[in-house]
Amino acid sequence: MGYRGSYTTVRSYVRLLRHAGAAPLRGSVPKVRQITSWMLHRSRDLTDEDRIGLKQVLAGCRHLEVIAAHVTAFAQLLTERRGENLNTWMAAVRGALRYRLAWQEHPRWGPQSKFG
Repeated sequence: MGYRGSYTTVRSYVRLLRHAGAAPLRGSVPKVRQITSWMLHRSRDLTDEDRIGLKQVLAGCRHLEVIAAHVTAFAQLLTERRGENLNTWMAAVRGALRYRLAWQEHPRWGPQSKFG
């Protein structure tokens, strides 16, 4: 089993990779706590650096962008005391979930569990 090619083939391939240089460095990804903090603060209360960091994170992940929009909408419901719109907001959130998360299928946490 295993690789049946020759040593020369592997050596040539590795040589090409070495001559190509190292992969470009990616910027550091903020911690979950930092991203959550950015989402939970009003945009006007964030520093310019934080606002840019949040925009970069949201641009890189469509799911987080959707979540951030729902968080903002929920905050507006709370601050404007529009509790009568809560069911509409919940329906919008449910509609945005186009896939089932893995934990929803888990026997301990899924719909069949006492928590589901």
